[in-house]
This record gives sequence, C-alpha cells and structure tokens, in this order.
Amino acid sequence: MHPGQDKRGKYEDEHELSPFEGIQRNAVLHEARCFHDQQLDARKCVHVMTKLLYLLVQGEEFMPREMSELFFAVTKLFQSPDVHLRRMIYLIIKELNVGSDESLIVVSCLSKDMNSRTDLFRANAIRVLAKIIDASMLGQIDRFLKQAIVHRNPFIVSSALVAGIQLYQRTGPELIKRWVNEVQEALNSSSKMNQFHALTLLYQIKQHDRLAISKVVTALARRPPKGPLAQCLLIRYISSVLETQYPPDRELLKYLKDCLHNKNYVVMYESARALCQLQNLGPADVEPAIGVLQEFLTSPIPAQRFAAVRTLSQVVTRFPNLVAQSAVDLEHLITDNNRSIATLAITTLLKTGLESSVDRLMKSISGFMSEISDEFKVVLVNAVKALCLKFPHKHSTLMNFLASSFREEGGFLFKKAIVSAMLDIVGNVASAKEEGLEHFCEFIEDCEFPELSVKILHLLGNEGQRTANAAKYVRYIFNRTILESACVRAAAVSALGKYGAALPELTPSIIILLKRCLNDNDDEVRDRVVLYLDQLQRAVQERAPADAQQQAKEDAAAAAIGDLLTDANSDEQKQQEDATEINAETLQEVRDVMFEPLDVSLKSLELSLRMYIDNTALVEQERFSLAAHKVEAEEDGDEKDDADVFGDATNAQSGSAAGGAGDAGSADGSGQRGGSRGGSRGAGGRGAAAVVNPYLELLSSIPEFAELGPVFKSSKAMELTEEESEYFVSCVKHVFERHVVFQFNVTNNMEDQLLKDVQVEMETDDEDAWVEEMIVPEAKLAHGTPGTTFVCLSRPEGMYSSTPMSCTLKFLVCDVDTSTGEVLDEEGIEEEYNLEEVEVAERDFVAPGESFGLVEFRRQWEGLTSDVEVVKKYSLGLDDLQVAVDAVIEMLGLQACEDSGTVPEDKRSHACNLYGKFIGDVPVLCRAGFMLDAKHGVTLKIAVRCQDPQVATMLSNCVR
Repeated sequence: MHPGQDKRGKYEDEHELSPFEGIQRNAVLHEARCFHDQQLDARKCVHVMTKLLYLLVQGEEFMPREMSELFFAVTKLFQSPDVHLRRMIYLIIKELNVGSDESLIVVSCLSKDMNSRTDLFRANAIRVLAKIIDASMLGQIDRFLKQAIVHRNPFIVSSALVAGIQLYQRTGPELIKRWVNEVQEALNSSSKMNQFHALTLLYQIKQHDRLAISKVVTALARRPPKGPLAQCLLIRYISSVLETQYPPDRELLKYLKDCLHNKNYVVMYESARALCQLQNLGPADVEPAIGVLQEFLTSPIPAQRFAAVRTLSQVVTRFPNLVAQSAVDLEHLITDNNRSIATLAITTLLKTGLESSVDRLMKSISGFMSEISDEFKVVLVNAVKALCLKFPHKHSTLMNFLASSFREEGGFLFKKAIVSAMLDIVGNVASAKEEGLEHFCEFIEDCEFPELSVKILHLLGNEGQRTANAAKYVRYIFNRTILESACVRAAAVSALGKYGAALPELTPSIIILLKRCLNDNDDEVRDRVVLYLDQLQRAVQERAPADAQQQAKEDAAAAAIGDLLTDANSDEQKQQEDATEINAETLQEVRDVMFEPLDVSLKSLELSLRMYIDNTALVEQERFSLAAHKVEAEEDGDEKDDADVFGDATNAQSGSAAGGAGDAGSADGSGQRGGSRGGSRGAGGRGAAAVVNPYLELLSSIPEFAELGPVFKSSKAMELTEEESEYFVSCVKHVFERHVVFQFNVTNNMEDQLLKDVQVEMETDDEDAWVEEMIVPEAKLAHGTPGTTFVCLSRPEGMYSSTPMSCTLKFLVCDVDTSTGEVLDEEGIEEEYNLEEVEVAERDFVAPGESFGLVEFRRQWEGLTSDVEVVKKYSLGLDDLQVAVDAVIEMLGLQACEDSGTVPEDKRSHACNLYGKFIGDVPVLCRAGFMLDAKHGVTLKIAVRCQDPQVATMLSNCVR
C-alpha cells in the first residue's frame, strides 16, 4: 500500500473512534436534564455540554423553544463553584442564539463574575458579555471594561480589548471611542497578544481619521511592538498610509525595509508583500523585497514557497526584470508536488520567459491543467494572455491552448477568463483575429453560459463582417437564434443586423434570415428583428437585373449561406431571384444607426420619450424625432456641481461634433453650434453652458468680503477629514484679485456635543508673504447641522502658489443631553482638531474659458506666435494614458477642447488641446502630447502659449 494511503487510512480509523460520532439531538437534550439535579454532577454536566457544543458547531438546528429551555437550564449551573464547569458555561452561552430579553437573565451573573477575584472567571465573563449584552446596557459596564484594559493580568486585558472590538462592530463606536487612552496604554504592554489586540482596536477607533492614523503608525514605526502579530498588523496599516502618499514617507518606508531582516519569517514576508504591492514605489525600493521572496522559494516549508511564488506572480507584471533573477528557482518549482505552487511558478515564468521557451512551458502546463482549481486556472489563463501580447508571433500556439481549455471542465469564472483573454488577443494582435473568431464560433456551439455567448456574438457582429470571408460566420450566428435563451437570441439578431448593414452583398439574404425570427416568443427578440428589418429594407429597392459582375458577387455571397435559405418560402426566393439594388446612401444611414453611439444620453432619451408620450395632442399630430422633441435631463450629484462650476464641456464636445468644421466656433467665441446637437436643447434652447459659481450668493451675504471685488474662481470642495469622523470638514478656495478666501464647511457628527465659536487657524511657512487678514467664525454648530467658517489671506504681488498650510479646527465644546437636547454646559471647553493640510497652487488662478471648437482653437493658437511659447518634456511615471491626461488637465486647471481629453481605447499616444484664462482675463492655450512606453511609462511633451511669457513659463512648470 502507498504510504500516503496508509496514513489516510489511519486518520479514517481515528475518525471512526470519535466519541461524538452519531450522537442524536433528542438523546442529548434528554441527558441535559441533569442540569436541573439538586446535587449537580459537574463532570457529567461538562460531558453533556461538550456534546451540545459539538452539535451546535456541526450546524445542528434546535427549535427556539429548545434553545430557551437549554439557556435557562445552563444559567442554573452558575451556582456550581467548579472551574471546568464554569468555563463550559461561558462557551455554551456564547453559542446559544437567544433573544435579548432572555439574555438579560444571565447578565447579572456575568457582571458578578466580571468583578470576581478569580482572573479566569473575570476574563471569560467579559468575553461573553460582549457577545450578548444589549447596547442600552453597555453604559453600566463601561467603567469595568476600561479598568480591565489596564489590568495587570494579560489574559484579562486581551479579553477586554477583544470585547471592545466586538462591541465597536455591534453597538456602534461612540462609547468605545472614549477608551483611547486606556487602549494606548495597553499598546505599550509587555504582552505580545495585548499589543496585537490593542493595535487592532486603536485602528478601528481612528480608521476614519487619516491624519490620526498617520501619526499612530509613525510613532509605532519609531518604537515598534515586539510581537510578530502586532508587527504584521502595523506593516499593513503603514502600507495603507503609504498608498495615499506620493512620494511615500521615507521613515515609514525604512521601517518596512528593516522588517525584511526580522527574525520571524511571517514578518519578513508581510513586509516583502507590502513593498511589492505599493504602486508608488520604484525598482530600487522593491528589489530587496524580491530578494527575500527568492530565498523563500527554496524553503522546505510549502506555505513559505506558496506565499513567495504567489507574490512574485503578482508583481512580475510591474518589474519583470527583477523577478527574472529568480527564474532558476522558479524552474525547480514546476515539478513541485503541490500543484498550486507549480501553477504559480509557471505563470510567473510565462511573464518573464523568452520567446524560445514558450513551447516548453506550454507543454508543462497541459500536463496538469485538469488537476488544479478554477482559481489557479484563471491565473494561468491571464499569464498566457500576457505572454501572447508580449510575443504576438506565438499567438497560434497560445490560442490553441486557450481553445482547448474551452473544452476543459470549469465554472463560469474560468470560462469568462478564457473569453476575456481571447478578446484581448484578437483586439491587439491583428493576425490572430480570424483564428480567434473561428475558435469563438466553435465555443458558442456548446456554451452553457448565456453571458459569454452574448459577448462573443457582439464581437462577431462588430469584427466578423470586416474579415475577408465574412459570410462563413453567418451560419454560426443564425444557429444561436434557435434553441437558445432569449438574451442570446437577441444578441444573435443584432449581429445579423450588423452584417446586413455592413455587407451590401449579404443584405437580401440577411433580411430573409431575420424574417424567420419574427415569430419568436420573446418581446425583445421580436422588437430587434422589426427594427433591423425596417432599417435594412429601406436600403433595398426593386431594380432591373444587375450587371454580370455585381450579380456574380451577390450569387457567391448567397451561396456561402445558401443552405440556410433552402427552407425559405417561395415569395422570399422570388424576391432573391428577382435581384435587388442596394441604395448606398440609405445603407450608410443604416450603418450610422447600428454602429455609431447615440448623441444623447439614455437619461435624456428616456425623459424625451416620456414627455412626448404624456402629451396626447402632440402624439396625434406628429411623429417623435430627437431633432424636434429632445429634452435634456438634469445632471445629479457631483456631475451637476462640476458642470456648474467648470462649464459644460460635454455639451461643447457634442456641439462641435455636430456642427462640423464649418461651425466649430463663432467669431465671438460663444460656442453656439448648429445641427441637431448644437445651439438649441429642447424647449430651453440654451447653448454651451456658461461658468456659474454656486458660491456667489453665500459670499455676497458676508459684508467683510464686499471690498475684495469679484470672485475669479472657486475650486472644488476638498475633504480635510473622513466623512465618518467626529467632525467632517471640507475646504473650498475662492480666488479674488488680491486675496484668497478659504471656506471651511464643518459638520458636527457628535450627538452629545454643541460646538460654539467654530473657526480654523491656518499656519504657513510663508507668513511674511501670505498674511491672514480676517476670520469669519461660525457662532454655533449643533449635531448634524452643517456650518461655514472663512479665513481670508492676502496674496503677495506676483505669487501664485504657497507651501502646504497646516489647519487646526478650534471650537468650544458644550455637552448636550441626547435624550432632551438640553445644553448642559453653556460655557464649554476649548478643543482643537487637526485637519489635513491645504495649499494654493497655480491651477487655482486658471479658469476654463468659454467653449469653442477645434477650428477656433487653431485660429487662436496661430494668432499667438512661437515667441510666447514655452515647451517642456516630462516623464510622468504613469502606465495609463487616460490617467495621465486627467492628471495633467487637473494640474493645469485648463479645459479640454472638444473630446481631446478622452483617450480612445488601445492607443499608445494621444494629443490633447487645452485652453482657459489666467487671472486678469489672460487667455492661455496649451498643446499636450502623450506617449506610452512599456519601459518608461507615459512621457509628456507640453507647449503653452500665452501673451504673458511669465504665465506660460509658470504653467509649464507646474506639472509635478
């Protein structure tokens, strides 16, 4: 017998000898009557309760009445002084699911034990109370829990901290937040477990205050805890802080690197994983972590090898050259007995390997594909996709592997990963398109997942008609209209309609195939058939027999799908035989309907249709058309705010697209457009939206700001605290000619506090330059009521930026009775609350100009000579073009002309035209060119033209 089988058989024998195997619920409930005996047998009660716990853990269901009877019987056992019995009582009370009214009976007993001199009773009672106590009774034991946190016994301290963690999640954070001082004291304990639990609870208390978390982890990085669990937890919290910093804090980064040399391998791995996952680190910072992971690859412990190879497989896409140094060790793991480790090793090698090693690696994969779980199959498929995109010449071998994987057993996520991988390959490797489409056609013949069939049919409809032999795909598409789900049939009908619109020689045949679907039993399918038939038949008109060449072309196309038409009725055959002439102009209109996106949002289209239908008289008089009945829907939320403050760039883009080159901009720069998407917008008839400042009314109501002059620009609100923190604060900057006013919006989230004399104190290193002229405080701020306070700083001549300014929220706290709302302390206590830093940047003095098109942009650009042009080149360190474009637009404060701010898919270069006005009504034009390189990321070349050379130089330098 195999040794593994012998060992397994030994375990099976041990399992059969389990004393709890086959116990019955009713028998155990009968035995539980011993809980009512006058002379308790502690040993027997412990044995019965062990059986009950076994049944509860195994998922045995008890009736509510049985639960209640058991609970009351267990509470009687508190009279026994036996230590072992008491521990079992605590365990079973936690597992019994009873109502809050019934649990009140045992709270008094547990409260008594919580103050017991026996530490074992005290610690366990705290844990059980945290599980069953009602939120309304929490205030009665709050004092005892705080005392337990600072107790000399580590077991009691850990129990109290764990209770705090559970109560924070169950009853809310308000009471637990008052334990901060005690929790910080426990964090300095010599007990490793106390440090772990204290750090967990402290993070929960402060998790919504990013500044407080940053201070905590910085202090702990200087004096780190001794326990490995607490150190791992600290590493994760430091990683979460560093994710939001650019550049990252060097002190925190140094702590992570120091942990790479820790004696505990768990801490070493945790720090290595954190360094590999931080997206804002370069190769120099990640290299030491990869070195540690390479050492783990040769470890005799499977868990270490698995953790290391999994992390390397995740980081290899960012740093393939660094991971390639571990290729020898990864090669050895291909034959590892653990298939999960072998799979991850192969996927990592696929991402780092050479083109010559592809065939050898693919043979290794096919050997155990059926032996691994779907999770690792998905990882493997993604690695094969990345390899195919890296070596396009090997697409045939790699796509054959993916196609064979279609036939493997697997769930939806696995098959979806294969489809997504092949879609990416077909979209990026031109020579793989037809081969990929053929594989897709075979897959949908026996696909059990409708969602994947719909996606493939969409691809066939868009790409299949562009191939050399497009007619061969019609058979596969039409077969999906039979014996499939409604969504698949609808997708197949849409694909056929696209073929008919794109290929004139197939249009008559497609019409015949679509007519067969008119009797479908699904409304959506029939509606699509009617739509596409109506569009295609408009392009077909009776004519005399076509010339021989055209007739031969149509006959060949019809022959390609001829057997699909053999059952057509005689009228359809006659229509085909009589021949048809395709009206090219009408067919182009049909293509526009089918392939081009709508020039109106779905929300606006729905609103337009609803208003048209509701107007009964209008319905009787005329047919619906977007040109006559289009109504724009209002934006909601943040989109509306952005449109009001920065101008409706979307309307400008759509107007330009409709107006064409001739209407690209009027002489006065008003941005009005002609055409269906221009000037008029439904009944309102408004053009491109002007910049509207929603804060004008508020600012004009404050007399102190009357002398500052008109507002040039107001920024978007920037959050200075988390929305869930005690005080939620956001900041808006209002730029005047010689001043900058900071508007702080404050919301008091503390139900038991009333804030008075609320104001923000700002400090800056440029105190001689930026001078505080006035503060407008908020007199009173109740719970849940937003308030506003202002700080006005004067701006020095010629200065358009500042160093980061520290902000401190200052106020008087007055206690409030939450039940009556009565203020208990009118005088209040002075308090401070640290906020995130704010700064003034060059973009704050740039406002988007009035919308105009590309022709107007060129006219203005050429009107400014190259003498006033500043050109700079930057390496942005980003790996996504759209992210880079958005970041540059944000840094400059300018507005994209038409749709140049949107990067088309699968592009590696992009040009963007930007415009705006600098303070003082100074026009600024900018051209930005972006180039994406696999090695260096996104490179930016920017040219700025402005009448003021200093402004052009300043804006070109503000890309950081």
